Amino acid sequence: EDVTTTPNGAAFVSGFEYYQHDGSTEIHMSTATAIARSTDEGVTFSDVTGTAVFTNGNWHFMNFADKVVAVQQNEAPIVYAGTSYSHIVDVNAPQGGAGTAFGGRLWIADADGHTMKWSALLDETDWTSADSGAFDFQNVWQGTDVIKAITSFNGMLVVMGEYNIVMLSDGAGSALGINPVNAYVLDVITGVGCSARDSVQHIDGDLWFVSHSGLMSLGRLMQERSNPIDNLSKNVRSALIADLNASTFDLSDLRSVYSQKDRFYL
Repeated sequence: EDVTTTPNGAAFVSGFEYYQHDGSTEIHMSTATAIARSTDEGVTFSDVTGTAVFTNGNWHFMNFADKVVAVQQNEAPIVYAGTSYSHIVDVNAPQGGAGTAFGGRLWIADADGHTMKWSALLDETDWTSADSGAFDFQNVWQGTDVIKAITSFNGMLVVMGEYNIVMLSDGAGSALGINPVNAYVLDVITGVGCSARDSVQHIDGDLWFVSHSGLMSLGRLMQERSNPIDNLSKNVRSALIADLNASTFDLSDLRSVYSQKDRFYL
């Protein structure tokens, strides 16, 4: 096993593996005020914070066009192109804490919690031109909700509120996946949503996430429209929900991982 020989001076908050076009990888870890990079599978780390300034390390990192883009609530997105991080300076860039890279674009929640913006094609810096835009979900989902996670699933863009899940599709088809001009609401699941952004994991053709009802499978919800009580964690549901609702636990601190080798979700 590899052991870090240069321990970090502050606690890591979020982690991410950056995949490059040539197959090489880097591990990026954030602290409350900095981001460190390892190119040797975590043995050593070096600072790559660059000009990015922040006081909370709860970043959500994404691979995009051979770069890394990261978002968190009430912060301008930051981008890494191989050297160090810097803020995206477009004044219209979203400042929400959820997002994904899909169809050649970034799809990121805005600070208001109900608007999702998309970037220009293959350009993480452009949130102003006619090729960029925004969807407002206030009139799409039932009741008042906020975007907790954004991801892709089976060729769809999935926007997960706390109590609603909205699936967007592109009826015209696109070589890159989804064209926002042709996007439409394919389905809405109400009464169940995502409680924690970093609980979302792609697992063997399915999508798992933590909700207020326990650990859920999006594939099962879509197929069966099942009662949220009948979920993946039903055998430990009461204990899990008690832990999630504990006053001492902040759901923004929840992290998850899926091991394909060992076939477990943690």
